[in-house]
Amino acid sequence: EGIKFITDFGVSSFSSTSETNVNEFPELEIFDGSKFCSFILGTFDGSITCHLRPQSLVASTSSSGPNVFNPLEAYEIDFSGSTVSLRLKEASFNLDHRRVIVPTETTFAVKVQ
Repeated sequence: EGIKFITDFGVSSFSSTSETNVNEFPELEIFDGSKFCSFILGTFDGSITCHLRPQSLVASTSSSGPNVFNPLEAYEIDFSGSTVSLRLKEASFNLDHRRVIVPTETTFAVKVQ
């Protein structure tokens, strides 16, 4: 019952480079003119499953029960089974002498149960 759709997507490769000025924070040895630099290279893919199901409407006109007057509130949206993953081929973040390097092929994934 209702409407169900599945969308599969994937980006074979993406790259992002950014540089931004950081406010001075002497307690952490971040001084005026410091820049935060990042570089990310990787892939992004997933599958989104969405099921739009109508909820049972009650014939009541009371304001405390389910809203029978607004059709958007009369539906339940379910994303169970959806997955999204981000696989990094290369990633690094620099702030002055501090550096974080993410290991190759690191994967971040989200799965909706």
